[in-house]
Amino acid sequence: MVEFLVKRPIAVFMTFLAFVLLGITSLNLMPVSLMPEIEVPYLKVQLDEPNYTAKELEKLVIQPIRRQLLQVGNLKDIQSTTQNGNAVIDLYFEYGTDVAYAFIEVNEKIDRILSVLPKEINRPKLIKSNPSDIPLCYVHIPYPKNSSQIAFSNYIKNTVRKRLEQNESVAFVDMTGSISPEISIALNTNKLAQLNLSISDIENAIKSNNTQIGNFKIKNGHYIYDVLFEPSLQTVDDLNNLYLTTNDTRIQIKDIAEISLVRKAQKGVFLNQGEKAISLAIVSKADAKVATVKAEILSYLHQLQKDNATISFTIQQDQSDLLHIAINNLQNSLLIGALLAIFMVYLFIRNYKVAFIIALVIPFSLIISFLFLYLLGISINIVSLSGLIVGIGMMIDNSIIVIDNISQYRIKGDTIVEACAKGTYEILRPLLSSLLTTCAVFIPLIYLSGIAGILFFDQALAIIISLSISYIVSIILLPTLYVAFNIKIKEKSQKNWLTNSYTRSFNFLFKGKILLSIIGIAIVILGGFVVTKIDTEKLPEIRYNDFNFVINWNENIALAESERRTSILEKQLKNTLFSASVGEQDFLRSKRKIAKTGVKLYVQTTTPKEAEQYAQKLLLYTKQQFPNAVFSIQKSENLFEQLFSSTEADFYLKVPIKHAAQTQTIAKKIATQFPKSLVTVEKQKQVLQLEIDQRKLATYKIDNSALIQTLKSIFNANQISILKSTNEYLPIVLKKTNEDFSTIINKSFMTNKDNIRIPIANLINTKEASDFENIYADLDENYIPINITTNNHEAIINFINTNRQEEITFDGTYFEQKTFIKELLIIMLIVVLLLYFVLAAQFESLVQPLIILCEIPITVGGSIIVMYLFGISLNIMSMIGMIIMLGIVINDSILKIDTINKLRNEGNNTLLEAIHHAGNRRINAILMTSFTTILAMTPVLFTSGIGADLQKPLAFVVIIAMCIGTFVSLYIVPILYWLLTKQKTS
Repeated sequence: MVEFLVKRPIAVFMTFLAFVLLGITSLNLMPVSLMPEIEVPYLKVQLDEPNYTAKELEKLVIQPIRRQLLQVGNLKDIQSTTQNGNAVIDLYFEYGTDVAYAFIEVNEKIDRILSVLPKEINRPKLIKSNPSDIPLCYVHIPYPKNSSQIAFSNYIKNTVRKRLEQNESVAFVDMTGSISPEISIALNTNKLAQLNLSISDIENAIKSNNTQIGNFKIKNGHYIYDVLFEPSLQTVDDLNNLYLTTNDTRIQIKDIAEISLVRKAQKGVFLNQGEKAISLAIVSKADAKVATVKAEILSYLHQLQKDNATISFTIQQDQSDLLHIAINNLQNSLLIGALLAIFMVYLFIRNYKVAFIIALVIPFSLIISFLFLYLLGISINIVSLSGLIVGIGMMIDNSIIVIDNISQYRIKGDTIVEACAKGTYEILRPLLSSLLTTCAVFIPLIYLSGIAGILFFDQALAIIISLSISYIVSIILLPTLYVAFNIKIKEKSQKNWLTNSYTRSFNFLFKGKILLSIIGIAIVILGGFVVTKIDTEKLPEIRYNDFNFVINWNENIALAESERRTSILEKQLKNTLFSASVGEQDFLRSKRKIAKTGVKLYVQTTTPKEAEQYAQKLLLYTKQQFPNAVFSIQKSENLFEQLFSSTEADFYLKVPIKHAAQTQTIAKKIATQFPKSLVTVEKQKQVLQLEIDQRKLATYKIDNSALIQTLKSIFNANQISILKSTNEYLPIVLKKTNEDFSTIINKSFMTNKDNIRIPIANLINTKEASDFENIYADLDENYIPINITTNNHEAIINFINTNRQEEITFDGTYFEQKTFIKELLIIMLIVVLLLYFVLAAQFESLVQPLIILCEIPITVGGSIIVMYLFGISLNIMSMIGMIIMLGIVINDSILKIDTINKLRNEGNNTLLEAIHHAGNRRINAILMTSFTTILAMTPVLFTSGIGADLQKPLAFVVIIAMCIGTFVSLYIVPILYWLLTKQKTS
C-alpha cells in the first residue's frame, strides 16, 4: 500500500491539500469562546416580601417551598438563605442534567405549593443561570459635580441605557447607583393637633383622590365611545391643592404640610474611585462576538463624551480582554511549542529536508483537526486549545519514528522506495499500538462525575483527533514527501557519540541492575508516602489581577456609616482601580447578593502578585479596624468562575438552630485548639421588638390594624401612594425624620373611635433583643454555619466528633475533593488494565506487557515526589496529567520491546545483543520524541492567563513524567526484559 502511494505523490499531496483547505474554512467558521458551551446546573428561587420578617418568611413560605422542591429529579443539593423581606433558595443539580427540563419541573412544583402559601405572597421568581448572563463589561459613569443628580440619573437611565440596548448584539443593560425622585410630605404636627387630624386622615385623603377608575364604553346613538378618566392628581401642585374636610372646615393639604420633590432614600450606593457613580452592566447575546460588541460600545461612549463634556466613564471587569489574553497566550504557546519541537528535530537529524517534511506534519495535522472539531461542534476555547498544546509534541512523534526507521533501511542499501515501504510497514503495528494506548487513557475519563468530566471532554477529543490525524499523515504523506524530496542519508550518521554514550551508560547501569531495581522500588514506596502529605484541591489556583473584597459589618449601622467605613478602606488602595457596592444594589441579575449592612469592594491591579498583596493588606487592616466585621476575598465574576467555582465554603460546620447559643463557644474551642485556622461565625445583631398591648387597645377603643398602619407611616415603612405623572411614577411618602425612636414615639398620637387623641407610647411595649440576620437551611433543617479556613480538616473533624454534644454536621467543597480523588484513583486503575489488554493483544504475551507497565509506578511515584518538592497540588488538572502520562510514557518502551523481539526473531542475536542493538537503533527516536513532547509543553509553564494557569499543573506533570519515563524506557525496561526473559529461558 505504501509503495503504491509513494509512486503517486501528486494524488496524495492534492488529497491532503483538499483536507487542509476544508480545515482552514472550518477554522474561520468555528466560534471563539473562553470556555466550552456548558449548561450551569443551577437554579435560583427568589422571593421579595418587604412586609415579612425573616422568621415569618422561613416558617410560612420558604420551608414549604423547600420541602416541595425536594421532589425535583437530579437535585444534588438545596440551600436557602432568608432575611427580613427577602429569601433565596439555591438549587444545585447533577452535571449533565437538562436544566431546561429542570426549570419547567421546578416551576410546576412552585405552582402546586402556591395554594398553601399566604394569599398576599407574590409568586416566587425562578432564575436560570446562563453563562451569557455574565456582563461583557461594566461601565461606571460618575455623577458630575454642580449638577442635578436626579436629572443626570434620568438621562443615563432613559437615554444612554436605551441607546446601548438598541445595539443588536446587546441583550440587556443592567443598572445600579441610580437616584430616583419621590414626593415628600412634611406634616405640621401642631396644626394637625389643632384640627384634630391624624396621619391616617391625610393618607386616606390622598389615596381616595388618587384611585384609577379605569375606562369603560358608552353608547350614544349608533356610536360606541371609550370613556377615559384622568386621575385628579398628576403633579405636585395637584397634591398641594387637594382638599380635605375636618370639623366642617375645608382645608388644603398645603395648609398643614410642605410638599416637595426630593431624592428617594437609597438602600445602597455605588462608588467608583471613591465618587458616587452609576454602573451599567452590559450583557451581550449568547451568539455575539464579544470583540465587535465592545468596539461598538466604546465608539458610542466616546461619541457621548464629545457631545456631553460632563460625562466620563471607566470600564471594568472586561470579559473581552480576559478572552483575548487567554486565547492569545495559548495560541502563542502552541506556536512556540511547535517551533521548539521542530528545532529539536533539526538538532538531532542535521538534515534540513528531513526536518522540513517532519515539520509539515504539525500544520497539516492541526489544520485537518479543526475540520473534525468543527464537525463535532467544538469551539475554539481554552480547553480545546490546551488539548492541541498537549498533542503538539506527540503529533511529530510518529513522523520521527517513521523517518528514523526509513533512514535505517536506506543505510542498509535499499532504494528510496523500498526503504519507505519497508520502514513504514515495519513500524505500523507499534505506532498503532502507541496510538491506541494513548487514546485508551481517555476512555475511562467519561466516568468522571461533575465538572471534571465536562472540563476534559473537549480536551480529550482534541488530543485524540490530532493524534489520529498525525498517525495517518505520518504513514501516508510523510513517505510520499520523503520520496518526492529524494532524501539522501549518509552511512556515517548511524554511528555517533550519542549511541556510544548510551552503550557505555547502559553497560554501567547493567552491572548495578540490582541496585537500580531497589532504587525503582524505593521511588514507588516514597511516592506512596508523599501522596498522603501532598495538598489537594479541586482546581488549580487561577491567578487574576483583580478580586472582590466582601464585607458584612455585622452591626446595625446606617448606609452613611457603611459608606464612611468604605472610604477608609479605599484609602488603602492607592495606584489601583476600584469600585464599591455599598448596601443593597439595583442589579437584577446579580448572583451574589450583598448584605444590607455589607460592602463589595472590587479592586483591579496591574499584576496578580499586586492583587494578592492588596488583598492581604485589606484583610489585615479590616481585622484590626473593624473586629466585628465578617469578610472574605472572592474572585471576580467571569465565565470560568461561574462554571467551575462554588460560592460554598471550603469547609464549615452546621450547628442546628436549636443549639444557636452554642455557636460562639464551639467556634472559640476550635480557634483555641487550632490557632493557625481561621474560624468565623455570624454574630447576632441587636433588634428592637415592639409588642402591642391588646388590653390597652380594647380600653382605648383603637383598632389593631389602624395602629400598625400608623406605626408604619410614622417610621416611613410604607409609601402612601404613587403619583402617576405623564413621564414617570413618583412615590408619595411622609418626610423622614432624624429623631431617635423614643422621641418619635412620645410625640406621636392617634385618634380613637371617640375622637380622643391617644399617645402611641401608651399602646406599645418595647424591648431590645438579638437575632441572626440570616436564616440558613439545607433540606429541611435550619442551621448556623461556622466557616473554617484550615489545612487540618481531618484533625478538626476528629476533634468535633470526640468533644461534641450537639448534632453538628460537616459540609463544604473539601468533601467533594476527597470524592474526586477517589474517583481518579479508580480511573487510573482502569486505565492500567486497559493498557495491559491492548499490549497483551499486540505482543501476544501475558508477561511482556507487565515489563512495559512496570514503568508506570516508577514514573508516577517520581512525579508525585517532584510535585511535592515544587509545591504542586493534586487537583483535576494534575491528576488528568498523570492519566495522560500513563498513555505517553510507555510509547517508547513499546517501540523498544517491539524492536528487541524482532531482532531476536531474526535468530542472529543473543538476548543481550538484541537489547544493545535495539537500544542503539531507537535511541535517536526515543530522545527526539521525548524532547519534542517536553519542549512543546514548556511554553505553557511561562505563560499567564486563565488557560495557562489551568493547564500548568498538567503540563508540569507531563514534562516531569516524560523525563523520568525516558530514563526508565532506556535503562530499567531493558534490564527488566533481560531479567524476566533470561529466567524464562533458563
